[in-house]
Amino acid sequence: MSPAERNYGIGDRELLAVKLALEEWRHWLEGAAHPFTWTDGEERWMKEEKRSRGGRLNVSSFQSRENRRMGGVCVDHKIREELAHCVEERGVEILGIQEHRRVHTEDPIAYNRVERCMFISASAWRNEAQAATGGVGLMLGSRARKALRRVYHHTDRILSAEFSGNPATTVIVVYSPTNVTSYDEVEKFFEDLATAVRNAPVHNFLAILGDFNARLGPEDVPFPYHDSTNRNGCYLAAFLTEHELLAANTIFRKRAGKRWTFRDRATGALRQLDYILVRRKWRNSVMNAEPYSTFCSVGSDHRVVSMRVRLSLRVSKPSPRIRYNWRAFSSDPGLQTRYTEEVRRQFLQLDREADPSSEYKRFISANEEATRLWVPKMERVRTSMRSKHPEVVVARSRVEEARLSFEREPTAESRGELNEAKQFLFRTYDTIRGEELMERVRRVQEAQGCQQYGEAWRVINEMTGRKRTKKGQVEGHTPEERVTTWTTHFHRQLRKKYNQSSQTLTSMTAPSHSESLPGQKPP
Repeated sequence: MSPAERNYGIGDRELLAVKLALEEWRHWLEGAAHPFTWTDGEERWMKEEKRSRGGRLNVSSFQSRENRRMGGVCVDHKIREELAHCVEERGVEILGIQEHRRVHTEDPIAYNRVERCMFISASAWRNEAQAATGGVGLMLGSRARKALRRVYHHTDRILSAEFSGNPATTVIVVYSPTNVTSYDEVEKFFEDLATAVRNAPVHNFLAILGDFNARLGPEDVPFPYHDSTNRNGCYLAAFLTEHELLAANTIFRKRAGKRWTFRDRATGALRQLDYILVRRKWRNSVMNAEPYSTFCSVGSDHRVVSMRVRLSLRVSKPSPRIRYNWRAFSSDPGLQTRYTEEVRRQFLQLDREADPSSEYKRFISANEEATRLWVPKMERVRTSMRSKHPEVVVARSRVEEARLSFEREPTAESRGELNEAKQFLFRTYDTIRGEELMERVRRVQEAQGCQQYGEAWRVINEMTGRKRTKKGQVEGHTPEERVTTWTTHFHRQLRKKYNQSSQTLTSMTAPSHSESLPGQKPP
């Protein structure tokens, strides 16, 4: 078996054996008296087996290079929605993002919900012209979001996250200085990155996702795109050797078109600047790593680098939560009558002379049983996503066609058609957003006319993005930190209470200056 075939799972090896057997005995099958057919049952089995196969994770890195404005119009939120669509559509569970160019000075780390994904970002910074630049972040799918344990902000260029899994996983997202930056800044970046790697537990699966602005040559990695190594590449090669790491997208034999990650918009030159680094001991867990053009609708000049790895995130199964529609129950007298009869029937079975605590528990269970029987349940309604709107789908296909045309003939005319298609896609997002806002305004007016002010305020909060304040939220990134915070809080409260009691006791027992002790003369 070839080195790539040795990485196959059991199911893939069995299918490989079937393929080799068919090739070996093909002349017997073609001349057999009974025809041999490959039915759709086998195809369905292959699809089901591939879909149900666990322990596979798609970890990717993308240099989004977001332009906050395009054609004089702000497209920030539209780019994030399109990025979330690409993440969900391509099955990416953890996406490292570089140069998102979002500045938030309130908190070093910002958490935002984008459609069904979670966007975690470290703030970008401003250059001498006060333009936003840099910034790293993570876009997490539903499973990765539930498995997230903690996020740590190292520097403006380095962000790390830890996930529960088998094994536990540490992901570091980095954005390196360019190749023309001063030596001191590049050395400082790699020193900070080395500190972040040393802080990661040794037994964790470590993945470093980043735009390193580095070219690696054949003397440093097995299958590079370039013939030589530049200055940043020398730093990166030394870093790989020191920490026993591999550049995953350079260890598989690929054609040149499956290696480059960046296309220069001015000259059309192709380069390999983005890498996914893993520890050498996890080499056999990496199934494949290569760049794709599937994120072209976002508008970046980089391609997404994806790695498929044998890894499973550990997500606890939540207990099913049932939500009852009490508003429908309050407007239906028939349901109220049956609910009352059920509670009365259960109440008559109580023993008045029994222990009050046990009878109270039975009374509570009687109410729960009546609620389960006669109160209607609320249906779970999924919010519609703009990225899946039919008009957006058509606009996205137009961008894909323009991209393919530009790759076939990279002329100024085809580049203009591609930019026009991207602007049309973002204008479509604006049109749909406007329609949704008008629909919400209509709902507010209807709720106000029916004197349903709570519903009106709920829709207004949805429109403005105002969220309910967190009450009772204990600080801490991990369960252990939250327990420590809780324990420290109670220790302080008990110590404060003890000090107050001691002061009260002292004031009660201490003699007054106006009174003399027995046998003493007053002052």
